[in-house]
Amino acid sequence: MKSLVAIFCFCLLGLAACSDAWNQYYSDKAEDVTTSDQTLGAFLEAEEAFSDFRALLQEAGVLDELDKDQYMTVWAVNNEHFDLSGIGNLEPSHVARYHLNYLAYGENNLKAGLRIPTFNGTYITIGESGALVNESRILSSQRFKNGVVHEIDQIMVPLINMFDYISQLGDDHSMIRDSILSYNSRVFDRRNSTPVGVDPTGNTVYDSVFYTSNPLFEQADFSSEFSQYTLFLPNNQVVEATFDKLKDQYDLMGQVFGAEDSLMAMTWIKEAVFHEGIVEDYNERVDWVSPFGNVWRSTVQEVDTQSGRPLSNGYVFDVTDMKVPNNVIIDRIKSLVHYYGFADEAEKEAYYIFRGCTEIKVTQGDVSPVAGFYYWLMDVTGNPDSEEEFSVEFTPLNYDEATGEVSVVKVPPGEYNLYMGFRSLGHPYVDIYFSSGDAPIADGASPVATEIPAAQSTPWNYDRVNETDPNIRRWNGLGGLVGVVQVEGEEMSTFRIKVKFNKVMAIGAVKRMQIYHWTLKPTANNY
Repeated sequence: MKSLVAIFCFCLLGLAACSDAWNQYYSDKAEDVTTSDQTLGAFLEAEEAFSDFRALLQEAGVLDELDKDQYMTVWAVNNEHFDLSGIGNLEPSHVARYHLNYLAYGENNLKAGLRIPTFNGTYITIGESGALVNESRILSSQRFKNGVVHEIDQIMVPLINMFDYISQLGDDHSMIRDSILSYNSRVFDRRNSTPVGVDPTGNTVYDSVFYTSNPLFEQADFSSEFSQYTLFLPNNQVVEATFDKLKDQYDLMGQVFGAEDSLMAMTWIKEAVFHEGIVEDYNERVDWVSPFGNVWRSTVQEVDTQSGRPLSNGYVFDVTDMKVPNNVIIDRIKSLVHYYGFADEAEKEAYYIFRGCTEIKVTQGDVSPVAGFYYWLMDVTGNPDSEEEFSVEFTPLNYDEATGEVSVVKVPPGEYNLYMGFRSLGHPYVDIYFSSGDAPIADGASPVATEIPAAQSTPWNYDRVNETDPNIRRWNGLGGLVGVVQVEGEEMSTFRIKVKFNKVMAIGAVKRMQIYHWTLKPTANNY
């Protein structure tokens, strides 16, 4: 009996504490808050000015909730401002439940940025110093026996979450929509499914509940109401324009923009457009890193900053122009130096400068034992008794086997690692120079690297090292790393490479350079 009395007393103390807490709840703004001993339901029934709103709650079957012994918040609209014309195809009952919250949120609790779950399971957001809820302005607040009524100046249209928003995008956004949703799978939710019987084979039969799973949710669960994301949304026109720019870029690099490249670009797009949190000022001009580790650079990616629209768990902006970063889409840009042999005399004169060369030719080098072909080389010889510069300078060319024509290589501006390869046997030490544009490299220019020991079989012998073909070992790699180079400008650009004799490997060796290839690989800084 003593235990029961103690428990009873404890409960009374708890109730008193709750009452004190309820009073304290409004203490900061007590003078601004109207209080009443009525329940929320009794208030709405007595106030004719809210009759239309009360009828909406009654139609939704939630009116009885307002008289229960539980704290709630009601976002009420009076008859003068009551207008459902803006809810579109939404069910009125869905709209009604959007205006109710469990727990009582008084005026002094309404801090900007606060997110409150509604009866629908989605959230409303307090804005602008507590004066706004979503887009509706708070006109007045009243305290009642079991909660709070905030009068607002318009019906709130329920927001949907980001996953549902993406799912409902129209065909003008089908490329990004389908790319994201293609990973969806329907998963049986055993925990929330109700057993209803047993089938003839003894297996349990459920009133089944399913949910949608998507591997993207592991990094960015944009279906959850518990996190907020910003979506930079490109429509099909923007995506197609991005792909067209990539195709033109590849063509100028002497490469083909194929199916694998398209898939790589689309993968980057769908993973880069999500940003954790709300981007309030896109003009900050910063780099945002997506949950997938992709960099979205605001100085490059263009967004309509006036297009922002809220979702229940985030925000959406329309993208107007987009670029897949060079270091994502470009694995390497590579060409062979012996393409000189396919150029006509005018092209040779325009694109090549030979200094101190006594013989210039294209020769057949070693045979590749695994790839089954000969390596072809630009083979130049110098006078061993001359003190003048012995070098080869060239604008890199591509070669089209179908037409037999050469074309100048152009690459996107930015920072690259330059790799090269030679026939290493007996090759001299060389210095390597690099410059943007098509003008000859200036006298006195600084080399990228000096005294490169090209005679070493690793890594300078042809292209047999560094990221070689995984199917054919020691074939079609990057070659030896020369160093970091910069292609200047804003548009696709040509560039120049100079290979300069430094010194022979041994006394009596022939003054001869045999150059095989060059490769540019974007660095992490090359966006």
